[in-house]
Amino acid sequence: MPEKPDPANKKLLPDPNTWIFEAFDKLRTAIQQVVEPLHAYQDTLKKYKSEYILDPIKVIKDLDDDENPPEAEVLRKGVIMHRADAERLMNEIPDSIIVSMFQINVGTIRDVIAKKHTYIAEEQVKLIAKMAKRMANSTIDAFYKINDKINTQPKDIEELSTIKDFMQSMPSEIEKLDG
Repeated sequence: MPEKPDPANKKLLPDPNTWIFEAFDKLRTAIQQVVEPLHAYQDTLKKYKSEYILDPIKVIKDLDDDENPPEAEVLRKGVIMHRADAERLMNEIPDSIIVSMFQINVGTIRDVIAKKHTYIAEEQVKLIAKMAKRMANSTIDAFYKINDKINTQPKDIEELSTIKDFMQSMPSEIEKLDG
């Protein structure tokens, strides 16, 4: 900014470029005032940061452990929670928001985050189906073994007695398979 001339010295004239510096200063002030609401809006989106950085593939990979599978009830609650979170996000975050003189498209961010929750819920349903199939196959195999043992032809009276004892213990064996 050029210096203003001394009012006591009448021979000095003001710098002719002063108006450029004044216009620049006004423009800078106006831009700062316009951008300030964007910072405030950015702060409102911070509450969704943890959901935005959520890695759904890692979440499912951690749950899909054949040696230590999660309980079906835990998965069911997870499905309900993630579906509710996806719906909550769709209701909370609009397609766009007007902040000062800017229109911000936040629908894309909303859709990305909601799809993560939807994906996790769908994959948890698949895990429940996988666990149910494994349990059904295990139960069928157990019944086939029971059936084979009962249908074997006894060679002597001791084997017949063993089969009879085995058949008497069947209600408790079937109860174990049911649990």
